[in-house]
Amino acid sequence: MTKNYMLKGDRSKSELQKVLKTWIHENRKSTTVEDGTQSSKVHVVSIRNKPSIKPTANEFSSSENNQICVAEITGEIHLMTMVTDGLSVTADIIRSVSVGVNSMFGVACKNSVEFYVSSSADGGGLFRLVNFQTGHCEHVLSNGSESLKQVHGICSKSDGKVVLVDRGANKIKEFDVVYKQVTNLAGSGHTESRDGCDLTASFSQPTGVCCKKDSHSIFVVDSSSGRLRLITSVQALIKYLQNLWLFLSAFNLTGTKTRLSYDETVTRVQQCYAFHEEASLKVQGIKGSTSQTQGPDGTLSATTLNSVKMILEGLSRLKTKVMELNPNFIQHVDVESLLTLFVENFFSSMRRGNTDTPMMLDFCLRFPRCINELLKRVTGTATGTLQIQWPPTTFSLL
Repeated sequence: MTKNYMLKGDRSKSELQKVLKTWIHENRKSTTVEDGTQSSKVHVVSIRNKPSIKPTANEFSSSENNQICVAEITGEIHLMTMVTDGLSVTADIIRSVSVGVNSMFGVACKNSVEFYVSSSADGGGLFRLVNFQTGHCEHVLSNGSESLKQVHGICSKSDGKVVLVDRGANKIKEFDVVYKQVTNLAGSGHTESRDGCDLTASFSQPTGVCCKKDSHSIFVVDSSSGRLRLITSVQALIKYLQNLWLFLSAFNLTGTKTRLSYDETVTRVQQCYAFHEEASLKVQGIKGSTSQTQGPDGTLSATTLNSVKMILEGLSRLKTKVMELNPNFIQHVDVESLLTLFVENFFSSMRRGNTDTPMMLDFCLRFPRCINELLKRVTGTATGTLQIQWPPTTFSLL
């Protein structure tokens, strides 16, 4: 029953707003979806010139014109345009094409005029819809062939290639529309849900697939296991491990016998710091925030990044002080001795004595002996006499 909302001239602004809010709530064609943290409105799209349509797949063909390509399980492909009045969403079918086979489960739009659809029927496969006006359609891949067992869902990548879910082979494949070649992206072919690389990962029942915009990441629906799987490049992980190795090799911690010069050590630490600083800035840009990034953001924590910066600044200060004393000495510095353990050992030696809280005078008396022993380790000199200038020049280690 339609309610009548009487608007009287003596009503206040707040009362009118309340009436309008009630009317919008009761006339909105949508449902609320709760996921435990937030709720969103899912609008029911009414198709005015064919209300009995039962879509199985869809994809936007032109976001500017609000056009969407919809496939029906019967083999009908529709090109629609959607219109909204702020309260509801309606759609009109512009053109329709019949592929001639049923079990249509996938739609991929290469551009606003070229479409790919998939059918898992025995006579189906991957079809290229060239022209919606003439209905011209090409059968580019057949189910049961060597390159495709039984296709299900498909999607298009930003590079124009089409990703296929080969449900018959339990694999995710890629079709190059230019060279007409099919390559395997992921899947061992075994019927199980298992993570791994492209050859060891397995799917139990892959069905749907979609690609992240402007990215090579692919999401796969593994229906039997009830999981959403992610196929992504490991180049970012490889680059991160390379920079981690760069930092460790700067202090000879990688097991190699190659001895680096002091300048090479500083250069590697600088490269490592620049990489992680750039990563943090990129994440800040993605998040639209200037707050410091942390581990859950996919970067080093701000504290760890600051520690690398402190090491870099310490190396720079140490070189400056050593160059002031004797420029030839810098080539004999063993950077491995600059690690935290050696620094802590130095201060422990400085505090060693009969008093728990030594005075400045105690530190001054112990300094020549401690620095003498420390420099022996730094330079790799086991024996010999080292003349220490007194009073010594004060400088900071790391």
